[in-house]
Amino acid sequence: MTRQYYGYGTDGESFMTVRSQKGGVMFRKFVNALKTSRPARFALIAIIVLFVLLCIPAVMIGIPIPVVILAMLVLGFPVIIAVGGIGAAAGIAGSAISNKKSYEDISRSDPRLAELEKERGNKQMISIIFWVSTIILAVIAAALASWIGFLLVLVAGVIIYIKKIYPMSHSFDQSFGEQVVRSEINKRFGNAVYDASRGFSQEEVGSVNIVGYDLYRGSQYIEGDQGFVHFRSCELNLQTVEEYEDDDMNTRDVYTTVFQGYLYCIPLAKKVSETVYVADSKMSTDLNGRVKTGSDIFDKNMKVHAADPEAANQLLTAPVTAQILRLKETSKEPFCLVFNEDKLYAFIKNSEYSFFTVDLNKDINILQLKDRLTAYLAGQAAFLNGMDSISAAMAQ
Repeated sequence: MTRQYYGYGTDGESFMTVRSQKGGVMFRKFVNALKTSRPARFALIAIIVLFVLLCIPAVMIGIPIPVVILAMLVLGFPVIIAVGGIGAAAGIAGSAISNKKSYEDISRSDPRLAELEKERGNKQMISIIFWVSTIILAVIAAALASWIGFLLVLVAGVIIYIKKIYPMSHSFDQSFGEQVVRSEINKRFGNAVYDASRGFSQEEVGSVNIVGYDLYRGSQYIEGDQGFVHFRSCELNLQTVEEYEDDDMNTRDVYTTVFQGYLYCIPLAKKVSETVYVADSKMSTDLNGRVKTGSDIFDKNMKVHAADPEAANQLLTAPVTAQILRLKETSKEPFCLVFNEDKLYAFIKNSEYSFFTVDLNKDINILQLKDRLTAYLAGQAAFLNGMDSISAAMAQ
């Protein structure tokens, strides 16, 4: 891999990028947004109802449906936004009712979390109303003052978001991290250390990375003991930067996320002389030097990469490959193991959402967020146990 890395360090400094992702990932995120955001769901339903009501008489008098769609987009765009806004407003009202009920239910089961749920509900309403209002005002401005007014409203919206909405969301992430995340981590792991702003060092990630990247950010650092195994983990986001030139010779940087997920690390029972990569067959990497192990089942399910094929085959004994296949069977996400010196690393892909932060635009209450986090930590513990079994098998 020739690409070198540079970035923002591990002190938690945030950065804003334009992400280019595969269509499948973006579609899943869109579907997930509709599932978890009542205003977005109601807005879409309202627009679909409008479309159906227009199509029925159009079809009856012989107007093709594509013409109806084109007319809606060209002539009726403000109407579409207005109808979507009405649907979103209904969704906001539904979210407010749902938030009140969640607060009352949580108050009876866990008063400590009830106040956090109340804070989440209030900030969710502010965030959703802000976005809906910005879109509606932008459309009105476009109708009254052309596209210049539209752009001015959008620019003002972005400034308000950066100055007010994002800090509000970030402060709630900190509250959630201190009151929920830290507590759940301490329950699950022994001698736990948690730091939301840290990750592994750039040098460490660069020494074992599985994809070429330019920008790195690590966060949600955990260190502790899972049984008798000491481990470290963090969330990891790796991006490439490509310069794009349009037809008018204007250039801009395009940021593409090449890996998003988690990085785990445990000590190896036996030090290895050469770095060996073992990737799930569903895991995308930029690794070269494919090695065949001689086991058809293993080579079908896993991809082995190493500069020294002999060292790789000496490492991947029958007990080790059996434990790796067992880990693949139980893992829900694609992963890549890296045997490097006296450590075993695991890159685990997760492009859906973070278990450690809160999206205020979604209708997920504190108890649901807590349950989701608890399930992830249980899965992490099981995966770490699997890594430890691989390490133990090296000594056989």
